[in-house]
This record gives sequence, structure tokens and C-alpha cells, in this order.
Amino acid sequence: MVVVLPVVLAECVFVLESFYRQTRADIASALERLISSPGVEIDDVTVHLDALKRYKDTKVHFVDCLITATAAAQNTPVAIFDRDFRKFGDIRIEKISPD
Repeated sequence: MVVVLPVVLAECVFVLESFYRQTRADIASALERLISSPGVEIDDVTVHLDALKRYKDTKVHFVDCLITATAAAQNTPVAIFDRDFRKFGDIRIEKISPD
């Protein structure tokens, strides 16, 4: 059994995108296959698959897609400054006003 930590998945996305210049679709496809493979375990695989889909379908950073996928799965609001979260219609947003 191979355990993939969520932070490792995020680092894979970053390296594949920034260093290897892979497309979002290729990155999402490869990592979806990896975390869905027999013998590979990651906490909340459904959330991570959703995050990879959101990443593939938008120009939003992967970590923000992961936050969004987690919020959608848990039906919890996201408190934000970032406008990228407004691209997702399936989460509740709570605006934070700067002090």
C-alpha cells in the first residue's frame, strides 16, 4: 500500500505545472489515475478527485480547488478575500472585510 499525503498531491501539481510545463488536463488525468489506482490510498479520495476536476476545468490554483472541493463536500462556507472562489457555484462564500 502506498499512502499519498494531500500535501504531496499538491506538490505534484505544482511541479508538473511549473517545472515540467504540463497542461492542466494532463496533470489532472495522471493524478486522477494515480490516486484511483489499487494499492494507493489518500484521505478523502472523492474530495481530491473533485479538486483535480475543478483544477482541470478552470484556471484556479489547485490548493484553492482543494479548499473548494472540501467545502462543497462538507457543506461548509468558505471565508475568502480571493475572487477565484466565486467561479464555483456549489459553495457558500462568506466575505471577510479587512480591518
